[in-house]
Amino acid sequence: MQIVRTYFLSRVKKLSLQHICRTKPTSYIMLIALLPILLIICAILLLSYLWERRKCLRMQKRLFRESRKLEHTNHIASVSVR
Repeated sequence: MQIVRTYFLSRVKKLSLQHICRTKPTSYIMLIALLPILLIICAILLLSYLWERRKCLRMQKRLFRESRKLEHTNHIASVSVR
């Protein structure tokens, strides 16, 4: 009984190792092949985020300047009415 069990376990381990050896290189090759594409996608996403952030900051500055001009104009108009 022990001999059969030992043989079975060694056979299972051997089959598992063969399976791992067969599938791992293929998986690694696929990952390595996809890596440049993933890096390009990440770079594009990062650049588009930074571009939108820059546009948003510019718009905020512009709105702030316009509101300051409007406040100044309102102040002048209120002073000249008195």
